[in-house]
Amino acid sequence: MDEVAISAVIFDLDGVIVDSEPYSMQALVDVLREHGIEPSAEELRRSYGRKIRDDFMDYFARHGVAADLDTAISRKHARYYELAAGRLKPFPGVMPLIDRLRQRGYRLALASSGDRRKVAFSMQPLCLNGVFETVVTGDDVSHSKPHPEIYLTAAQRLGVNPAACVAIEDAPNGVQAAKRAGMRCIAVTNSVPRAQLQEADLVVESLSDDLSPVLALYTLDVESPL
Repeated sequence: MDEVAISAVIFDLDGVIVDSEPYSMQALVDVLREHGIEPSAEELRRSYGRKIRDDFMDYFARHGVAADLDTAISRKHARYYELAAGRLKPFPGVMPLIDRLRQRGYRLALASSGDRRKVAFSMQPLCLNGVFETVVTGDDVSHSKPHPEIYLTAAQRLGVNPAACVAIEDAPNGVQAAKRAGMRCIAVTNSVPRAQLQEADLVVESLSDDLSPVLALYTLDVESPL
């Protein structure tokens, strides 16, 4: 099969670029406990990468809780902003990687299951506004990861064949979404152990690691790996 030159890189946000998942997970747990739900570790693992509405619908159905979704979502947002305000930082290696990809001429997009407000909240302190050609949020799609819609939407907006895209993810739902979209995927172990990310084409401990098995072997510029 002919190799497809990679021309675009699509980043997840939480857990890939910004170290926000601890605050997001704590906010979720706090609101679930308000409704008498003590989530298991496995349930929390499934929450990574899902839209917040789908997440609460699943928890409430699973635990037989009748509660107003919009109220729960608002409470979770408020708690997250309280916990994360002034504390959000990029993961090591990610900002230099973004700079190098831009210098190389890669098309860049962001695909986050968070809603627009949460995405903007996370991007602003990292000065990411204007860095990505397109930003796709959970408000822009109907389905949560692992459905491929969010990645297919990002590729469509870029005008790039999904096979020419690499997604960078941190969670099983995101990896599955990228692969179902027909993309290659690099997974970073910022949120879950390596063993849970094996569907990715490459698993790394940090985005400072060598990404050339995916981002150089399948590009036209094979002489100068990242």
